[in-house]
Amino acid sequence: MSTSGLVALVLSISLLHVIVTANISESSILDALKQAQKSSHRSLISVQVDQLRTFIERAPRSYGLFVLLSADPRICEPCAKVRANLQSVSSDYASRPRKSAKHPVFFLELKLTQSDNEFLAAYGVRHVPMLYYFGPARSSTFPKTLNMESPDSFSFQEHGYGVNLMKQFVNAR
Repeated sequence: MSTSGLVALVLSISLLHVIVTANISESSILDALKQAQKSSHRSLISVQVDQLRTFIERAPRSYGLFVLLSADPRICEPCAKVRANLQSVSSDYASRPRKSAKHPVFFLELKLTQSDNEFLAAYGVRHVPMLYYFGPARSSTFPKTLNMESPDSFSFQEHGYGVNLMKQFVNAR
């Protein structure tokens, strides 16, 4: 990554941090997510727990989030494979025209650690990797245990790590 790209990425992360720590409008959050996506030159945005909680717990929410919950790929081999495949899926999704899109969609990755126990307990996360879709919401329904039987959950244990099945999951939302 070039120096200017690195500076833009740091600024985007800083902007996301400001949004999380302040009570800022949804349009500001959307602008920050779009900027983070552009600045990182990737369509998969890395976030911290406090940022993710702000994005999914805010209501109303007029955007959709595909969230990959993962761990350090050095200790979670499936997480590395899923991340690479989701990066491909999200890049493909971002490159296609979205004339009929009802709302903006972003792809986020949260690398969980053992210190994220509060988040893990609040959302009932028992394993990684896990892909979950948080659609637009009129009212706040989170935090709550994520329903692994929900159509908004993609089970890698059931479906495997293939790009095509992940694309089908994303396109169905």
